[in-house]
Amino acid sequence: MMVVFFIGAGLSAIATRLAQTQRADIQQVYNNLEQGSRNHLNAFVRTLETQTGEEYSPQYLSADEYAEIVSSPTGQSRGYRGGQGGSVRAG
Repeated sequence: MMVVFFIGAGLSAIATRLAQTQRADIQQVYNNLEQGSRNHLNAFVRTLETQTGEEYSPQYLSADEYAEIVSSPTGQSRGYRGGQGGSVRAG
């Protein structure tokens, strides 16, 4: 359960840092980290619910952001497209 807690906190920190830079290469790194964190959150929540029947309640994310992440297919949340390190923001 602690892993999911830290992923939510990490997403918040990544979003803050992303907003603080204009460098495209650094933005790409933060975008990839964010997408990986979203994928991990999605996977951990599904596994928690499947194995224990428990429902995770977000600690750092808003209810809307959490719902968007867990309802999105892995690799597709927040308009990202791409694979293995090649995620790019759509639009």
